[in-house]
Amino acid sequence: MDNNLEKAYFAGGCFWCLQRSLDGADGVTETYVGYSGGAVRDPTYGKVQTRKSGHVECVVCRLDPSDPERAAVNAIEAYIDSIDPTDDFGQDVNRGPQYRCAIFFTTAFQRQAAREALDRESSRRGNRKLAVRVRKACEVFEAEEVHQHYYKKNGLDPTVETPYWMGAFSE
Repeated sequence: MDNNLEKAYFAGGCFWCLQRSLDGADGVTETYVGYSGGAVRDPTYGKVQTRKSGHVECVVCRLDPSDPERAAVNAIEAYIDSIDPTDDFGQDVNRGPQYRCAIFFTTAFQRQAAREALDRESSRRGNRKLAVRVRKACEVFEAEEVHQHYYKKNGLDPTVETPYWMGAFSE
């Protein structure tokens, strides 16, 4: 990905299915999965799964450069729709700190859009406290190739509602 193009970063459960949801967001032109927020340099899937690296699995979205603000809003909405924003320790069967939810902003507009979207979601849920963290983007280490677009490589149809963890049982 070109570092000069605007990006948005999202963490929330297993990155395999989160990537599937964000690939379909209007204005997201490309995605890749990686690890962010930890202290270990050059983390691997195995190191992150130990729960000791401090990283979360995340999806990096490249936003349409002709309208990155609209694309960011669409990506944020797709993200919130694809997770349980009230769960502070993972998503569904994926449990642990590496699966926690966060929106990593790269611009002031993204930070504000994330906060506004989360406020609307909290209100929609009766002012329930949400677990999604809004943090300044930090370095992302790209995940191994086997994890990139896992859903495509393993025949998981992005137009069909499928529990995201099913990818773990595909052969």
